[in-house]
Amino acid sequence: SLVLLLFVTTGENWVDAMQTAMRQTPTIWPGLVFFIVFYIVSFYMLFNLFIGVILQEFELTDEQKMGMQLGYFRVKILKELKRRRLKKRVNLQGILDNKGTTNDMSLPGISREPSAFSVGTTGSGENTFDSHSHADEDDSAADMYLREEEAAILEGGGNNDATVIFGCLPDPTPNARFPDAPKNLRAHVRDIVQSKWFNRLILVVIVVSTAFLAMDTPVKLYTVISPEQMARADFVFFAFFLLEFVLKMLVHGVFWESKRAYFKVPWNILDFVILLFQLLDSTGVKGLKVMRIMRVIRPLRLLNKIKSLQLLIVAVQACAVDMFNVMLLWIFAFIVFGIVGVSMFAGMFYSCSDGDFLYMNENEPDGSLVGWRENCVGIYWSSVNLDGDSFVADSMETKLLFPRVWSNPADGASSLGYHFDHFGMACQTLFEVSTFEQWSDVLFASTDITRRGQQPISKIATSNSFFFHAWVVLSCFFVLQLVIGVLVDAINQKSGKALYTALQRNWVQMELQLSRLKPLKAVVIPKSKFRNQVWATVNYSTFQNTITVVILLNILFMASESYGQSDDYTLVSIYINWGFIVIYLAEILLKFVAYLHYFFVDPWNVFDFVVVLSSITELTLSGSGGSGLQVLRVLRILKVFRTIRLVRRARRLRLIVGALLRSIPHIASSLLLLALFVFLFAVLGMQIFAGVRMGYGLHRRNNFDNALYGCLLLLRVLTGENWETVMRDCGIEPPFCTTTDEAIQEMIRRGVPDAAETIGDCGTQMGSLVFFDAFYLIGNNVLLNLFIAVLLDNFFTLQSTFVLSESHLESFQKVWRDLDPLSR
Repeated sequence: SLVLLLFVTTGENWVDAMQTAMRQTPTIWPGLVFFIVFYIVSFYMLFNLFIGVILQEFELTDEQKMGMQLGYFRVKILKELKRRRLKKRVNLQGILDNKGTTNDMSLPGISREPSAFSVGTTGSGENTFDSHSHADEDDSAADMYLREEEAAILEGGGNNDATVIFGCLPDPTPNARFPDAPKNLRAHVRDIVQSKWFNRLILVVIVVSTAFLAMDTPVKLYTVISPEQMARADFVFFAFFLLEFVLKMLVHGVFWESKRAYFKVPWNILDFVILLFQLLDSTGVKGLKVMRIMRVIRPLRLLNKIKSLQLLIVAVQACAVDMFNVMLLWIFAFIVFGIVGVSMFAGMFYSCSDGDFLYMNENEPDGSLVGWRENCVGIYWSSVNLDGDSFVADSMETKLLFPRVWSNPADGASSLGYHFDHFGMACQTLFEVSTFEQWSDVLFASTDITRRGQQPISKIATSNSFFFHAWVVLSCFFVLQLVIGVLVDAINQKSGKALYTALQRNWVQMELQLSRLKPLKAVVIPKSKFRNQVWATVNYSTFQNTITVVILLNILFMASESYGQSDDYTLVSIYINWGFIVIYLAEILLKFVAYLHYFFVDPWNVFDFVVVLSSITELTLSGSGGSGLQVLRVLRILKVFRTIRLVRRARRLRLIVGALLRSIPHIASSLLLLALFVFLFAVLGMQIFAGVRMGYGLHRRNNFDNALYGCLLLLRVLTGENWETVMRDCGIEPPFCTTTDEAIQEMIRRGVPDAAETIGDCGTQMGSLVFFDAFYLIGNNVLLNLFIAVLLDNFFTLQSTFVLSESHLESFQKVWRDLDPLSR
């Protein structure tokens, strides 16, 4: 029971267990309720508590945050002192003019004036930082910064941005030094490079070149463009990128001219490397075909201009060291558990492919479950595959002849599986277990092992399961959850929120809320007695609560409709729908009488009006037999969204909804980054695994034959759905497949034209392991966790325990409305 419930907690085949339990009682409800409640409590609550505990450990105390703030403030003061003293003591122009003509440079001193910077006292009255009392300390620190600045000036020429290229191309003119000089060549080039139209043109070329790269696949059947067209397009793209390279070199210089020189900018270096590989690929150099996918990294330059995405990229970069430390901890766990696993299970997972071969054991008594390797010989008939599924159908038994094979558990045609025969595969098996996908197969196989050379016996060594339980708890419940903590901490560090105390965080949030407040709309009370009574009715809480109850009843009624319901129930549902529409229509008419044309000022009223009007149209057309506007039936569902009004009455729910809404821009940036990551690996997978033989995981719609199918396959891998089977299918090698050389020779023998373009259906085992492990590790454990980090960051900042509550804000809005009725 404990093992089964641990599987349910990790989501491993828990639906099968629930369905089995549902069949054990006269009604389905005991098993259904038990497993759903347990899964929600264990996975969504208790399992995620580990994240909360880890984040709590990353959080500093308010005293530590105040100390770090004071430390940063002292550094800022020292830098300001350095800047001011350097300005007084050093004549930069004199240094630049005399540079190279004197080896001994004396700098005039300055008077030691007391600094104007000081920090207030603490609650105990002690001065935390006073430049008057710490003048010597400040002077020594400032002198240290001063010496560093002087050295930088003497070595680099100060702030001189002169970019004379090769001593023959002068600076672009006019400039600050020569404002009246005529425009030269570099000035015209600078105008072109800085033009927004030039940047847009380059971005369009990047997008188009990426699209062409996606359309070019080694599988001829899925190739959209011919090799000749691709070659011409590559030449055009290369010309554009070469032009960009030359123009930027003319504007900024090569390397030594200035700080903004071309090869001093990392993105420019990336562009140059991609340009170099594109040149080598265009010239027909063999062995660099795969490097063409480096061109798809170019759209990252566009992403670098998105502010929210910059925060994510910089945050991931900033936490690289901490992430590396977490990976080191995980690697240490791999080493320990891998060595222990090899010592316990090496050679123990082997079994005979024919589970019924036990009758051949002459030295064992009848009915014995003991089987030996030497008896696993010959052939046998089977009507099911390795997964136990029938070849044709359960009701139509079709047997095939198979050889008996003594091997480790295999998955697919590649004969690859899991085992602990050596340290490398032990670590690979442990990694697959840590993904929670099919790890129950590994655990149950370990509980069946007997000894080397003997057929496994069901549940004879159940104590072996503790090894995998310990690995899952340590690896998945602790170490991998640290990744989320590291990402959240990095985002908070880059945004500055990590150093906010509780009071500061809530004060900043309150300022943000106040800046977004708007005065409430002026209440126009009708002067007519009849309209005044109607206005009071529609604004009465009992009336609003009644409409809310009607909406909930309508939701329940719509949920009761089903496929194949009786004609009588369908007729009753039509009348009930008309009843709900009459109630909604009466509500709209009452509000229209109360507000007149102001009714359409409120977006919610417009929403209700559109939904009711569409529902009347749909029921009228369906009753008259019309079918042209049946799609309007879907608009009835919009009435469900009226329950959003309930959000205003639940503060915690309003907090969560607010966090989701504020996270949309950051989530969109994370989605864009994830999409580029998936596309990059899809193109790489297309270059490596295109045309690989189909198996259990690879099939007609799940392969790398083109970029679209590759992206869909990798999205499935990100969810962890049966990704090990796909990995093993891509790792198929001879003699279970046909190599490219063998395929070409066969096509030549048959006289097929363009036989040299034929590819085999083999993959690569090592390449498959590295490709899928890297993709799952980065995509699932880093990029997908960015979504959690962004949500947690926004959720924490939305919490408010400040002295001002929501009621205070509403009172402020009401007073604002009374003092400024026209919202000026």
